[in-house]
Amino acid sequence: MGVFRGVIDACDADPYLMRAAKFHDKKMVVDIIVRTFDTNPGVNWMFKKSGHPRNHLRNLANYAFMKAYSRGGAYLSDNGKGIALCF
Repeated sequence: MGVFRGVIDACDADPYLMRAAKFHDKKMVVDIIVRTFDTNPGVNWMFKKSGHPRNHLRNLANYAFMKAYSRGGAYLSDNGKGIALCF
């Protein structure tokens, strides 16, 4: 049994594939969230059927990004296809 060296020993994923998101990444992050959850009934049940659910989802995604970003917990993958929002 060797010495535990942190993230490198915890999983075989490269720990450097994500970077902290910048404020100018907000549109990209929000678009990824909207595309991901647009057809998810578990998320869409919260929004009124008579309104514009995609706009409501965009507002929720914007809020989630800003909340995570303000706490230093918004991350974007290097290829721009994945995000992690940590509160």
